[in-house]
Order: sequence, then C-alpha cells, then structure tokens
Amino acid sequence: QAMFKFIDIEEVLRPVIEAKGGWVPLVDVKTDANVTAYFGNILQKPMWDDDDFQTYFEGHFEMWEFRSQPSPAVRLRGVDERLGHALERVKGADEAASLIMTAGEELKGLNWRYLLPAFEALRKPGSEEISAVVE
Repeated sequence: QAMFKFIDIEEVLRPVIEAKGGWVPLVDVKTDANVTAYFGNILQKPMWDDDDFQTYFEGHFEMWEFRSQPSPAVRLRGVDERLGHALERVKGADEAASLIMTAGEELKGLNWRYLLPAFEALRKPGSEEISAVVE
C-alpha cells in the first residue's frame, strides 16, 4: 500500500491516454477512474483544474502535446517525436552520441531534420569514449 504513495502522475496518465489513443478530451482524462483514484486516494488532494493540467502537459512537452481549442485535449507524442525533440536539443557530442546509440532502429523512421543538430554536435570534440564510438 505504501508503495502507491510514490507513484508519479505520468504513471497514471500515460496508460489512460495510451488506451484511448490519439487526442483525448481532457474531460475524459479527468473523469477516468484511475485518475480520480490517484487524486483522491494517493495525493489526497482535489482534482487539478484545466489550467493545472495544461501547465503539467505543456511543462512536459517532450512527452505530451496539449491543445486548448476547440476544447482541451491531450495526446501522447510518438516515440519518433520524443526522440526527435531530444535530438534537436542536444548540447554536445557526448549527449548526441548517447541518444543515437540508444535509439537503435527508431532512427530509421526519423525525419532527417531532427538529426541535423545531433550531427552538428558530433562534429565538436567529445569525450574519449564517444570518439571511439564515432570512429
């Protein structure tokens, strides 16, 4: 029972939104039994209002896409989008190489524009470990 006190909201929201697929109306998320149980039983707090959910989803934009019009809805970004966003934001050769190495087959379907910042980062000097991988 105590283990559930440490469950993260993403661990509750993700299965709910994955099960519904695509754009999920925020009202459906807020009325889902697992979400209401999380707020009531685990957090022991009132359900977030729409602005709170919007803030959460927009603050975790690499995972979620939120739209407020025509009515509030959210969707889970695909693996390619999440990887693409991560590659666009790489800071150095080590980070770029690490992302590329762990992505594996997911790179094949990725739009080339996501890879450009990573390739630029790989041109810069990195650690000895990364140099060995790149060669």
